[in-house]
Amino acid sequence: MSRRRITFRQLEIFLAVASHRNFTKAAAALHLTQPAVSLQVKQIADTLGLPLFEQAGRELALTGAGAEMLNTARALDDLWS
Repeated sequence: MSRRRITFRQLEIFLAVASHRNFTKAAAALHLTQPAVSLQVKQIADTLGLPLFEQAGRELALTGAGAEMLNTARALDDLWS
């Protein structure tokens, strides 16, 4: 059975979305399209089986799982940098 994995690039994308709280702004900062960023975040959420963001007006808010993922992603980013 094949296991899905979260790539470091996906973590970078997640960190950008969490920072900007907006897919379009994160996409611009990463020089990607908004649909590409949305797809990567959806794939992370699907891999984990948990929602990471919820709409809060025009911005995104982290869910509880998203907040935990943010802490983990930051720690991994710090180790990688």
